[in-house]
Amino acid sequence: MFLLIKIARNRVVEINGQKGQLQKLLRLVKNSKSAMVTGSFCGTQCYFYVCKVKPDCTSYFICSDLSEKQLLHESYAMHAYAVASVFARNERLKSVDHAVNILQDLKTNYITSSKSLLNESFTWVA
Repeated sequence: MFLLIKIARNRVVEINGQKGQLQKLLRLVKNSKSAMVTGSFCGTQCYFYVCKVKPDCTSYFICSDLSEKQLLHESYAMHAYAVASVFARNERLKSVDHAVNILQDLKTNYITSSKSLLNESFTWVA
């Protein structure tokens, strides 16, 4: 079983043999939007993610052991959660779950309307 949770940036972790605050050990390289490293937190091996959602907003995540396929999936999930979190804060919603539901409805309506527009714009000539 694995968990992906948001973690405070000032938590003390160990990465590459160095111990310190997560925000100081896991930094983004110029023009990158996300990064992942392995390390330990409270003696447990974990994966740490950092994701830049907006120029002034960076989120940190921690995840337990995963396979390579799960790592890719979790990086997408982490980014989506960060976007939903910023959306919830900007729209003053009660929870991130509410933001996820709204974004999912917007995506579904966009896909449905795009398909219907696509079907209506083509005319078949025999």
